[in-house]
Amino acid sequence: MLKSYVLKIVLIGTMILLIFGVFNLPYGFYDLLRDSVFWGSIYIIYKIKDINEDHILIFIILFGLGLIIFNPILKLELTKGIWIVIDILYALIYGLFYLYCINHDYI
Repeated sequence: MLKSYVLKIVLIGTMILLIFGVFNLPYGFYDLLRDSVFWGSIYIIYKIKDINEDHILIFIILFGLGLIIFNPILKLELTKGIWIVIDILYALIYGLFYLYCINHDYI
């Protein structure tokens, strides 16, 4: 995989949005967050699908779950408390994948 600065922007930008998702913001922000995580996960899966490493499968599964959880068409109706936990977990997943990419010289 060639170095991708777009991947770096997607990872950092989505991680920041997920952190802001913990706060009590207008509903429109959460639509933006849902769209960003959904499309960001699609882009990340597309970029990493051809990497032949054992650890990548775990990230593909986690980002695939993100596609289901943050789907903007078939929205999950969860309480704010559950969304806070999910936002924190996915911010950590994006952060861990960012560190993984740096360690393996992908970005």
